Amino acid sequence: MGSTPVKHPSASSSLSADSCGCAMGTRFLGATLIASLGWFAWHRHEYSLGRAGVRILILAFAGAVLGKLVGMAAYRLRARMLRPKSAGSMA
Repeated sequence: MGSTPVKHPSASSSLSADSCGCAMGTRFLGATLIASLGWFAWHRHEYSLGRAGVRILILAFAGAVLGKLVGMAAYRLRARMLRPKSAGSMA
């Protein structure tokens, strides 16, 4: 009767388990969207709405791709650091 609520497996996973880089890609996407929206709002007199929208989408996509690459590289680096060294590789 007094059961403890169980978290969904995806909710309890940490960034270290993100081998595909999706979590880092999402963070980069959010950061680039906020930064580019702010920058284009500040310089709104230089660009038309359509041109600014296309550039915001391009920057957001580039930020997401960069975040995925950073996330995958961080995962591989963490996995390499945590992997036990075998006795045969000590030359």
